Amino acid sequence: MASQNSKDENKSQCNPTLASGTTGASIQMSAIHDCLRSITGKLGNINILQQSVNNMNRDLWDEDGLDERIKYIGQQHEDNVGEFETLKLENSYLRKELQVLKSIVVNLDRRVTQQENEIVDLKGRSMKDNILGHNLAEDDQEDLTTRVSDLIKEHLNLEVGFIRIHRNGQKFPGNSKPRSITGKLQNYNDKELILQAIRQKRENGTINNMPFYITPQTPLQINESKKKLQEMNNKYREENVKTKIVGNKLVFPNGSVYRDKVLPPRAEDLLMLDKEEIEKLEECDVNRCDSVTEDGNIFTSLISEIHTYAQVRDVYKNVLRNADYACANHNILVYRFKDAQGRVHDGYCDNGEYGAGRRMLKVLVERDVLNVAVVISRKNGRHLGPRRFDVMNDLVIKAVSRTCY
Repeated sequence: MASQNSKDENKSQCNPTLASGTTGASIQMSAIHDCLRSITGKLGNINILQQSVNNMNRDLWDEDGLDERIKYIGQQHEDNVGEFETLKLENSYLRKELQVLKSIVVNLDRRVTQQENEIVDLKGRSMKDNILGHNLAEDDQEDLTTRVSDLIKEHLNLEVGFIRIHRNGQKFPGNSKPRSITGKLQNYNDKELILQAIRQKRENGTINNMPFYITPQTPLQINESKKKLQEMNNKYREENVKTKIVGNKLVFPNGSVYRDKVLPPRAEDLLMLDKEEIEKLEECDVNRCDSVTEDGNIFTSLISEIHTYAQVRDVYKNVLRNADYACANHNILVYRFKDAQGRVHDGYCDNGEYGAGRRMLKVLVERDVLNVAVVISRKNGRHLGPRRFDVMNDLVIKAVSRTCY
């Protein structure tokens, strides 16, 4: 065998042409195999592409394919456009109805204001023969008709008669302060004589000798308005401005009449605002501070930094445009600021909670608080009496004593 291999090897070496031909054929066969493998791969890719095309055709044209989806989207778009147009039309109707409702509310607000003024006038007329007695010690078995008549005769030297007379309100346990007395006189002239005698005793300095003092009974609104006018009169007098009170007006030396620079906003001031006015109010920074609940009453304090009367008015509007506070029974405003010239301006709006604003302003003055407006919003619960003023004052003190803005 070794001999045979040796022979073959010798044979190849002796015939180089044969060896070279064999090698070339092998290379060609290898190239052919490579080419076939390449063609086979490409044919496989074609099959894959064909399958992808078939899948795309199914995605496009089958029952739930892309074509049907596009048609559905187009139909949905048409439906949405129709619904949008319907909504636009409904929105237009709603805007018109809202405008009508606003106008109705404004009209109702004007009528209510007129009726309130008429009620106050009627109250004043019904009280024209009435006097109030204050600080007269109570007796469980007292006969006020006889007792008050005798005291008036003793101290004022006047004989008067009463149609009716009574203590006001309920006597609370633990409250030692005597309740006030309302008396309706038989003769209106007697009221004038009593008030004249009281003024004379005050001028003579003998008013303190009386065991009680007497004032005319007037509606609370009128009484508070007179007190406010008197406060403003005293303030202007301190500034050497010779104002005087004429009826229910404060008159300046030039004949002009004093008017409050900040009043509770009316319905039309809150509802008939344009876009710019609303945006301006929204820029007003009003911060909620504290809330207190007592016997069903909810008191909430709000505070804002202010430097002008215009800012005070904007703060008040901003609060009353908030649904949480617009529904409150009272929104009492108090403000105090120093202008560019260094002059201090202050004031308040009771918003029906008569006497509250004056007390709240006193808190700011005593603490020399400047450049703030505070609103106390109250939703009524059970009757609190004078205790309500303490609650509101405490809220003001807390609001101004810490940084709320």
